[in-house]
Amino acid sequence: MCGRFVVTSPTIELVTLFDVQFVGENLPGPSWNIAPTQSVAVIVDSVSREPASEEPVRRLEAARWGLVPSWAKDVSIGSKAFNARIETAAEKPMFRSAVASHRAIIPASGYFEWRTTEGVKIPRYIFSADG
Repeated sequence: MCGRFVVTSPTIELVTLFDVQFVGENLPGPSWNIAPTQSVAVIVDSVSREPASEEPVRRLEAARWGLVPSWAKDVSIGSKAFNARIETAAEKPMFRSAVASHRAIIPASGYFEWRTTEGVKIPRYIFSADG
């Protein structure tokens, strides 16, 4: 995926579609131009801290788009670490630990790719025909 993506679904639709059990605060709304470092909705399964429950809870939370590796000295690296090739992500130092232990669903309706024609960058919206 490239540097901009789209989420057209409102929160209530994401809750229903992904069977979310807990909805966090300050969730971003739909947007046609989500860029690295912006707030995005993410879906994670987490185990409750209460000992009585070991079943995962599906949560919809806000997060900053970008990966800040544990070894990074500055969070600004997250603006560059948002895109990995699936073929090599598990091998690259930047993504290796996150691939192994930190998983989330990032709901997206589509994304943009740019084509340069005669020196002009033209965005192309890529999306699934069935929604």
